Amino acid sequence: MARLMSFPPEILDRLFFYADSTTRKNLRCSSHVLSAIGQRWVFDCLTVSLTDASCGRLDHIISRPVLAKCVTKLYMNTWNLDNEVSDWDYLQSQEFQYQENGRSRTSLGERLWNAFDRLKELPRLESLILRFHDDCGETEFDNCLQGLAVRDVILTRFLSAVVALPRPLRELGLLDFQNVYFNETQTAANRNKVLNSLQILRLDVTNVDREESQFVHARNAQDCYRKLPRSWLKPTMANLEHLTLYSRLRAGFCPKLDLRGLHFPRLRSLSLGNYAFMHDSQLDWILSHGSTLLELYLDQCTIIYEAALSFNVDEPIPVSATILSLEDFHPHPDLVVDRLYASYSGRWANYFRAFQNALPHLRHFRFGFTPGRWTRRILPFEQDMQIAIGFHQQCYMEYILAERDAILGAIQLESGENTSRSLLSVFQNDHVKTRQRVLLAWWVQFMNQAGGINLVVYYAPSMLVQNVGLSARLAQILGGCINMMFMFGSIVPSFFLDRMGRRNTMIAGCAGLSLCMMMISALLSQAKTSNGHSYSSAAVTFFFLYMLVFGMSVNCVPWVYVPEILPLAARTRGTAIGISSNWLWNFTVVMITPVIINRLHWKAYLIFMVTNALFVPAFYFFYPETSNLRLEDVDYIFSRSGDPVKNAQQILAELKLNGHVDALQGSGSQISPSRHFSEEKGVHEARNETKLAPAESRST
Repeated sequence: MARLMSFPPEILDRLFFYADSTTRKNLRCSSHVLSAIGQRWVFDCLTVSLTDASCGRLDHIISRPVLAKCVTKLYMNTWNLDNEVSDWDYLQSQEFQYQENGRSRTSLGERLWNAFDRLKELPRLESLILRFHDDCGETEFDNCLQGLAVRDVILTRFLSAVVALPRPLRELGLLDFQNVYFNETQTAANRNKVLNSLQILRLDVTNVDREESQFVHARNAQDCYRKLPRSWLKPTMANLEHLTLYSRLRAGFCPKLDLRGLHFPRLRSLSLGNYAFMHDSQLDWILSHGSTLLELYLDQCTIIYEAALSFNVDEPIPVSATILSLEDFHPHPDLVVDRLYASYSGRWANYFRAFQNALPHLRHFRFGFTPGRWTRRILPFEQDMQIAIGFHQQCYMEYILAERDAILGAIQLESGENTSRSLLSVFQNDHVKTRQRVLLAWWVQFMNQAGGINLVVYYAPSMLVQNVGLSARLAQILGGCINMMFMFGSIVPSFFLDRMGRRNTMIAGCAGLSLCMMMISALLSQAKTSNGHSYSSAAVTFFFLYMLVFGMSVNCVPWVYVPEILPLAARTRGTAIGISSNWLWNFTVVMITPVIINRLHWKAYLIFMVTNALFVPAFYFFYPETSNLRLEDVDYIFSRSGDPVKNAQQILAELKLNGHVDALQGSGSQISPSRHFSEEKGVHEARNETKLAPAESRST
């Protein structure tokens, strides 16, 4: 203790700053010096509950001006943490007292009103957190611990007390908050006056504790989130620096929580909890604060991947209940008449990239979930720094389920067809056309080598000496530069192959390689004429161009295409067979090149001109497009009847139109992949009339 007391007072003050509440109290009791230094830290933040002991402590602190001046933040529970109470305990007149065990007892309502009235006696109070009970109702007549009528009365008295404070509030928090608007003009005016001065606003909106699918369309829930921006957020726009919005419902998409039209020019920190994204405008709203936003916290937020809108034929479509417009919904072939369908292509990868590019001042970002946040209502509820970083179970609503169903559907599609594990079993002509797909994989790797790439890679210096007539040193330098074009060309498909497409890239690449070989052969054929040196020098240009085109096309596509085109059961063995073609023809081309160059000279290049030209129609007629398809969807290209190339075009059209692949169309199989929606409480199979096909169209 003596060593501790030897520190300067400012160091001891910092020790209290970093200590928790219990440690502060213990240190203060250890000596008079620490008692004086730690007094402001011990009484800086208080929690008041509706118990005799807690209210008595508050009265004791307020009665001592020295202690009252220390209080800057107050957490107030509007219900007794020790006993479950009814609305009657709040709604009794504050003058009314009743008998319990022969003694007069003050009602809970009177305790709360007394606590509110004494807030003005805390001269430095600048932060208030008001906590309601998490048990609430949809209407005034629901049997719950704190119904709408009680919350309205409590919040009205609370706002009246806050307006009377000696200094405006800097921070306001409402935990398990439900009421959004007031019919009384004076109460609304008090609310706006309190909100106008706020720098920090924390709202945690609660709703009835039922299955989400049963109450997201409840009128009270819809009204609550619809009026929240106008009633509680708009008045704070001028001064607000931190905003916390949490919700028990997964608000944002439905119930609609539309923040468009709100802009906080001083916003530095934003925390969203249980918020659902399904429209780019929601992302744009966050990005609109890029000039000031320093901290962003996304706690158990999700991207709604796809949604079905239910409505009765005789009633208007409840589009207003969602963040989307009517134009964003469309009929779905697998849904009954009273369903509309919508999908969203946004992914967290796009969001993170947008945050990186459009929030230049962002210094702290957390995405994940707060452990225990939704199972145990905790105080205080500023849990931004406790968010466990990482993807959680509902980071994509339906996305994980759709991926799982697609994989299970692919396994079911392939099951029973090819159960043998022998190498020859991959050549069976089963329902998913394994033999055809293995042959396609073998031939695409053949194209990788039979186009003459190793003629250039291995023998470029020799060809430049023998056919072009360059010196050995210059040929070596140019040979190295020619091979560098291979590297430069490979950069393009590394970033853009999914946009370029597999078929178009290969067709254009083989055509380009054929043209280069033709020009090399034509120019070298004139090497012995009077201007032969000029022709030979011009041929070098097409060696460069050949390597560039190869790197951009035929170099990469076969290596991607082989595992994509093969079914799951034959993927490893089929890939091995396909790669064997690459090395077999690699060896062949390398061995025959010196012979044909020495004997045929410029005519040797015509061989590879022809092979590359033949690859163009071969790829056009026999190789289906696999870009932007999941591996599980490729099976449907071959399981459907008809030409696989046309099937692939049809599937890509389905994805563009509907956002998903119809697993049953034209397959003739008995596959029934799960097509259903799940809510936050778990994965629940929907009824038959609401089944949906998995709509994921990309591998992420």
